[in-house]
Amino acid sequence: MFLQFKSQVTQVLTSALEANGLEVTYLSLEESIHADIASSVAFRLAPVCRKSPADIASMLAASINVPENGLIDRVETKGPYLNFYFNQTFLDRTVSAIRAQGHDYGSQTGRGKVILEHTSANPNGPLHVGHIRNSIIGDTLGRILEKAGYEVETQYYINARMADSHCLMGAGSF
Repeated sequence: MFLQFKSQVTQVLTSALEANGLEVTYLSLEESIHADIASSVAFRLAPVCRKSPADIASMLAASINVPENGLIDRVETKGPYLNFYFNQTFLDRTVSAIRAQGHDYGSQTGRGKVILEHTSANPNGPLHVGHIRNSIIGDTLGRILEKAGYEVETQYYINARMADSHCLMGAGSF
């Protein structure tokens, strides 16, 4: 759902740019503590428009048409940033769908094969907490990919830091 939200943000922001006769190759969509997605595109446009980024952000926000019944609830500016907020109704529906599907949520059917390499420990050096962290992250990522429908093969190597001795230590699927 988040990718659909981001796609809708991209569409409305691109339309607002076109409505103002502006074009950029990168919309500068990023995570924000102030919104679900923010754009700092006004900074990139300031030299071209010869206006302050805050004025450009306000101009773009005024040109954005939020689709009715869409994933975007609203757009607000905070200085030079355009802040986009997710529609709470769709968020509530998503949470309800997750609860209804239970453990089956996120399961999909075959989308290809993934080889996941992780944990590479060097036997010539000491083990440390980073090796444990990497094995937990690798195992978790492998399980998530399997749940999403991928065929997962996990691998880890000994002496991964030594260019001439990449020996396959273990492989398997979760």
